[in-house]
Amino acid sequence: MLGFAGYIVAALLLGAVGVLHGISLAERLVIQLVPPLSLILVVTITRRRRGKERIVFYQVTSTAVLSSIACALVGGLSVGRVADHVVTGISVFLVFGRLGCFRVACCYGQHARWGVRYDERHVAQGLAARFAGRTLLPVQLFESAASAALAVICTLQLGDVPGTATSTFTLGYAAVRFGLELFRGDAARPLLLGLSEAQWFAVGSAVVVAAITPSLVAVVASGGLVVAAVAVSIRRHRPLARVHSPQHVGEIDHAVVGLIHCAPGEAWSKRKEVAA
Repeated sequence: MLGFAGYIVAALLLGAVGVLHGISLAERLVIQLVPPLSLILVVTITRRRRGKERIVFYQVTSTAVLSSIACALVGGLSVGRVADHVVTGISVFLVFGRLGCFRVACCYGQHARWGVRYDERHVAQGLAARFAGRTLLPVQLFESAASAALAVICTLQLGDVPGTATSTFTLGYAAVRFGLELFRGDAARPLLLGLSEAQWFAVGSAVVVAAITPSLVAVVASGGLVVAAVAVSIRRHRPLARVHSPQHVGEIDHAVVGLIHCAPGEAWSKRKEVAA
C-alpha cells in the first residue's frame, strides 16, 4: 500500500511540474507509464526464476531509467528531461517504499543500542527469528529521509539543464546507499570481493555519471566511492570482520537451529557440522 501511495504522490508531483515546465504529452506518458511497467516486468521475471518475490532497488531503477531513455530516443523526445523526471519520481516513490520496508521488517539494520524492535508477527513474514525482540538500527528510515531530501533537490532542478537532476540523484543516492549498506543486518544479499550488490551498483553508477558528465562534483564523488570500495573490500576480508558479517552470523544461526531440532541419533554429526 505504501508503494502504491508513493507512485500516486510521484505521479501527481510530476504531473504538476510537467505542466509548469511545458512537458509534452508523449514525454508525460513515458515518465508516468514506463517506470511502473518496468517494475512489474522485473518483479515478474524474478519471481518466476527464483520462485519467490524479491525486489532489488538498483535492478528495478536501472531498468526503469534505461527503458525510459530508450523510449525517449525512439520517440525523438528529450532524453535528459525524461530521465530527470523519472529519477525524481523514483526518489519520491522510494520515500514511501522504505517506510514499507520498515513496517514489514525487511532491509533491516544491525544490532544497536537504540532503534526498532520487531516481534513474532515479523518473523512469520520472513524476519530471522534471532532478531525478534532485539534492537535493530532503522536504516530503512535513514534511507527514506535521504530519499526525501533528494526528491526535493531534484524537483527544484527540473527546470535546469537537462540531465542535472539525474546526475544529482545518481551521485547522491550512490553515496547514501553505499554507506547504509555497511549497517545492514540482513544476510540475503550477495557479496563479491567483500562488497554487496548495491555497493557495486552505487560505485558503477557514480563512475558512469562521472564519465558522461565529468564535472568536479561527479569526479570527486565517484573517486571517493572507488576509494571507499577498496577500503571496505580490504577490511571485510580480515578474519574478525568476516566473523561479524551478517552472512556469517546467518550461517551460524542456521547451523545452531539445525542442531537444536535434530534427532538424538543425528546430534553428533550435527555438532561436527556446527564446529566446522
